[in-house]
Amino acid sequence: MVWNTIAEKILQLNDLDRQCQAFGAAKHRYAFRPVLSTDHLKEFERDHAFQIPDELRKVYLELGNGGVGPHYGLLPLDQWQLFQPAIPYHGADHHRQRYLEEHPDADPANPYFEADFDEITGLVGVIHEGCGHMTCMVTAGEKVGKIVYCSCDGHLSDADANLADIYLDWLHTEIGLFKEAARTVENYRTASDSPGGYESTVVKRDRERRIRSLLNMPGTDASAPYEYPEETDFLGWNDPPLPRWWEFWK
Repeated sequence: MVWNTIAEKILQLNDLDRQCQAFGAAKHRYAFRPVLSTDHLKEFERDHAFQIPDELRKVYLELGNGGVGPHYGLLPLDQWQLFQPAIPYHGADHHRQRYLEEHPDADPANPYFEADFDEITGLVGVIHEGCGHMTCMVTAGEKVGKIVYCSCDGHLSDADANLADIYLDWLHTEIGLFKEAARTVENYRTASDSPGGYESTVVKRDRERRIRSLLNMPGTDASAPYEYPEETDFLGWNDPPLPRWWEFWK
């Protein structure tokens, strides 16, 4: 079963990301909430007059009521964003055509469009991506169970993927990034020179945080505050400066 594979990869990623430095991990912390009962889901379906897609139902019955997942994780049932879920979803192309009809000056070659939220149907938002963007699932129509991305402005993008597909893609990407960070550490262990200048220019901020998480350095995890020395000035951005990981490793 694909979700058994997903569960195993979540454990693998959690083992790599000891301090939840991957995007959104500090929120879900690689855990599912307690599962829901069949009666709970049936009551929700009665209240909102639509049927939850089979894959989504199985996740909430067997894995949990939201939790670990791409971006900020899978939302609990009572936080789903409903877009008239009982009415069939007509596809992004349908909404784009409506947009072009209502905006005659729009460039037909430009794929960008904005749908009126009141006209979006047949979707539930199940993953919050941040900044108002949602990962949705089709609940009615020809593509039930497929993923649709909805921006905060109403731009829709259909994906030829289901929920398991986007979980696997997310896990493959994140595990790959942590393995890349681990290779950076291993390369330093076998190198004869200091990585100081090299790290400052080549290793991006994201990899810096992943390395610290791999090494379980103090000061990376929000739950383990660290007093940063004044002389530690590393790579800028708006985050507090981080102590040099290679000095900690030594």
